[in-house]
Amino acid sequence: MAPAFVEAENAEQSGEEWLEAPTGEDDDAADGEVDEQTNDRSATDDRPTTSDAVPQPFWVLAPTERDVVDELGLAVFGIGPTAWALVIDERDGAYVVRHEDGRTGLLHEIDDLTKG
Repeated sequence: MAPAFVEAENAEQSGEEWLEAPTGEDDDAADGEVDEQTNDRSATDDRPTTSDAVPQPFWVLAPTERDVVDELGLAVFGIGPTAWALVIDERDGAYVVRHEDGRTGLLHEIDDLTKG
């Protein structure tokens, strides 16, 4: 039987597709490596876990006019029943809301909001 590199070279010259057949020598070792990789993803998996997951933005509609304030408590803009507001985060029991012009602020009155 010809060495694998000769078979590969001949296959390339003839235009045939060449695949290396398993030899059976290290099948158990290879299986062990695959099992370790598939069973222990914590070391290489970069997906966030539930404890550090980033919250997904969502829309809310307030039944009454409400102020969205800055960190000092000063009104930045208002939301109300005529337009949906985008919540981008939650902080200390308040929603971080982004206005359509890019301004952000905190909405502390989060009772009776319709989520969409």
